[in-house]
Amino acid sequence: MSKKVFLGALAIILILGLGTGAWWMWERGKTPPKVKLTTISPVSIHEEIYANGTITPASQQELRVLSPAKVSRVFVKVGDKVKQGQLLLELDKTLAEAQVSQARANLQVAKATLASSESQLNAFKNSSISNNQIAQKPGNISGNTLNIMMSDTSNSPSPTQGSEGAPFKQAELAVTQAQAMVKQAEEALKVAEAQRSQLTYKSGINGTVLQVNAVEGNLTPVQTPLVVIADVSAMNVEAELNEVDAGRVKVGQKVQITSKVLGDKIVEGIIAQIAPQAVTKQSLQANPAPTVAVSLKLNSVPAELKPGFTVNVQILTSPKEGVLAVPLESLFQEGNKNYVYKYQNGRLFKTEVKVGVATSVLQEITAGLASGDRVVLNPTAQMQDQMAVTPENGSGS
Repeated sequence: MSKKVFLGALAIILILGLGTGAWWMWERGKTPPKVKLTTISPVSIHEEIYANGTITPASQQELRVLSPAKVSRVFVKVGDKVKQGQLLLELDKTLAEAQVSQARANLQVAKATLASSESQLNAFKNSSISNNQIAQKPGNISGNTLNIMMSDTSNSPSPTQGSEGAPFKQAELAVTQAQAMVKQAEEALKVAEAQRSQLTYKSGINGTVLQVNAVEGNLTPVQTPLVVIADVSAMNVEAELNEVDAGRVKVGQKVQITSKVLGDKIVEGIIAQIAPQAVTKQSLQANPAPTVAVSLKLNSVPAELKPGFTVNVQILTSPKEGVLAVPLESLFQEGNKNYVYKYQNGRLFKTEVKVGVATSVLQEITAGLASGDRVVLNPTAQMQDQMAVTPENGSGS
């Protein structure tokens, strides 16, 4: 080997050695990256269920008809405040008034028939009383005459027997039939008056008029209500839950309502009612899932909320006590598995965890961690298993 080649090789080795040493010194002097940690401890956690709901009045009245009829008068307009019993509208009563008049006339005829039947029956009764009086007063009659009269009376049938008894029975029957006719006519008059009264619509509640679909002089709509009244001082929220969520809620559980129109304002309430059965509604989907209707009662009603508005519903289920949970920002996924970076002895350890219920900020951990473990918040893609790190000051609480 020539001296020139030897010196070149020596120079290369020297450069590599200096580079390696510099890299080693730089690595030894480099500080591990800082991470923010949180310590796991048992907590109380509420599972949160989310749904969409619709604002509905707690009390509402809809006036409808089964068959078209002419609208005679409308007494209210949309936005009016009404009291219970206040007149709302009237339908045409021409036919109903005629039916009432006819029923009254029929009642008068039935009463006249009854009076005539009772008069005839009383005539039979009075005739029977007169005959008995003659038979019981023999004082001024001669013996032979009295014997003849008594003989005739004893041989004659009484007004209630024999040939003379038949007309008496018929008179009694005529009175009974006439009484029944009067009763029937009275009931017919009540029906006619009731049908007439049904053409006058009054408010059944105190509230505000939301809709008026009846127009004076026009026929009543059948598919839509004539008038809609609601008490807007008390509102409910009607929501629908899937089968899984419906099985987790109970009457009395707390709810929170949010909406774009409310801004940052949160309205609280409770679950007032849960439907006893699930319903599958018609849908464009091939197999629509059944849902359970849930009614929510609000503690207060902001002026911004109107009937028909859509709101976001958050239901807080019964708390689970003493469970381990981590902040949602400490979790990351790979495939279908959940992981956290657990900190131990200055290094990170990629740890698979099993999860349970979740809230908007916490995730229950059912396996993979123990109380007292510390995990990284907001893990990044640069982090690796067994990577050396330094906790931030005060981190880990």
